[in-house]
Amino acid sequence: MAGCARCASVSSKSDLTEQRLNSLITGRQAARASLPLTLSASFQTVPGLSLALAAAEYQVDALLMLNPSVSGGTPAYQYNGSGGLALSHGRLVIAEYFATGNITGDWGADAALPFALTSASVVGAGLVDRFVTFSGVLQVSTPGTLNFQAKLSSGSGSMVQWGSFCKARLLT
Repeated sequence: MAGCARCASVSSKSDLTEQRLNSLITGRQAARASLPLTLSASFQTVPGLSLALAAAEYQVDALLMLNPSVSGGTPAYQYNGSGGLALSHGRLVIAEYFATGNITGDWGADAALPFALTSASVVGAGLVDRFVTFSGVLQVSTPGTLNFQAKLSSGSGSMVQWGSFCKARLLT
């Protein structure tokens, strides 16, 4: 039945199961942003930047590109889990780079997701583009989805579609 909510749910679960199976067979996953994301004051997953992870150890990396369009507001970025994702341990870093400064945040050991980094710098009048890297190793104890998210406290801007990506490589 076309348009059936139950059918869409089953299809979505089938797609997620297939992604997890593919990641176990190949040991690698990669995704690029499927759409730009207009930022709001709440964390949102960048469209397309989610990885379905089975229980195993992974190296994860991502790159987000921020294009501010109005002066003001402080950007923030985070790793977040959904669909039951639980970690037993790991070490993750988020780093933001832009022409007038840089900031890094480090999450380690046995903390639970989400792990967020708030920029040390409000978007200035120069509207300097920023790029943000995510990198680390994590041990997934319960399968689920790892999401790469962003927000802007005020003002406006977007995460850029072309060039933003995420990837995971199976280590065990």
